[in-house]
Amino acid sequence: MTNSIDNMGFHDFKAKKMRVMIGSKVMKLEVVNDYDSVDETSIRKEYDDKLDNIKVSIKQYVKRLSKDIELKEKELTKKLNESCPMPNVNTVHARQGLSVVKDDYYDDCLIWLYSGVYSPKYVVGGYSYEKKNRIEPAFIKKNTSNITLVVKTKGKQIVSVKTSKPIGLGLFQHYHMMTSGDCWGNWKHAEETWETPDDIIALCRKAETLLETINLDSIANRSPRGLSRLATLKKHLLLNDDVRSTTTTQSNSRIGIDTNNTNTGWSTI
Repeated sequence: MTNSIDNMGFHDFKAKKMRVMIGSKVMKLEVVNDYDSVDETSIRKEYDDKLDNIKVSIKQYVKRLSKDIELKEKELTKKLNESCPMPNVNTVHARQGLSVVKDDYYDDCLIWLYSGVYSPKYVVGGYSYEKKNRIEPAFIKKNTSNITLVVKTKGKQIVSVKTSKPIGLGLFQHYHMMTSGDCWGNWKHAEETWETPDDIIALCRKAETLLETINLDSIANRSPRGLSRLATLKKHLLLNDDVRSTTTTQSNSRIGIDTNNTNTGWSTI
């Protein structure tokens, strides 16, 4: 483009007739007489100089425009490289309660929403509850609630796992919910990765299983909204019930699912 502008000259502009617009009137001018005394060279030089100035202005504008286009292209390329493509979540995953959306603030993060159930079934810990005690079935049902597990991922890394209300995604209150979020004990979900949506479903089911056990040694909320008070819940335990043993630590901390048990529906404390 700049080469075409450089090669442009006054001689490229020729006309046999001229029109002048005065208001809404168009006046056509024609050559009547030729005068030998007209200095055509000086006139051409004058307009060549003016044209040169115009060409300089055009080239400067084209240069600025090219820089702007190049900058926008780099920004777009960077954004595309940092953005996270949407995974292949289909109706099979949706029927299992999984959906996924883009993060509101970070292009390289995804927010997974899993429709789960909070259903505490066991109590452990404390001086009077050294073993795992089952909660009465009626109180299990009373304290069962629908929840949404919100999983944030960055690339293939798990960033966070949170329990939320199904409507509005506000924090869901439970016995191990702190003001800063959920307490997952020794489960280091941030060290886990995912490859397919099925991995996210498995992660959420692991979180559901962890939430089945209430550890009296790490209570964060003794009176969560919508659930029984902890003192009331402790009165409805089947203390003599034979609950299958699970892996525990010396401090009765919640460490995740017991991989030594064949029934994955039981949680590890």
